Amino acid sequence: MIGPDLSDCRCSVLPAASLLPPPVLRMSVLWLPSVIIGTACVLALFVLVRYNALLRSRSRVHEAWSAVDVQLRCRSRLIANVVEAVRGYAAH
Repeated sequence: MIGPDLSDCRCSVLPAASLLPPPVLRMSVLWLPSVIIGTACVLALFVLVRYNALLRSRSRVHEAWSAVDVQLRCRSRLIANVVEAVRGYAAH
């Protein structure tokens, strides 16, 4: 035999798995509130963006109806001018 016989050794040698540190419970407890807060922030950002888009759309619709109103007023004035021109021509 080349080396000492260690089969009768009664020393306590820990297995390699016990050399790893125990899992940290605080880490597993802290990730859940972080995920909840992160999800709430993303949801709030989404709601804010959609709300601003709705306000922008409402403003564009109001602006479009204002343009239609202006065009209709211009046409009504032009129709009155055309009627006066036809009356003047008919009087000749």
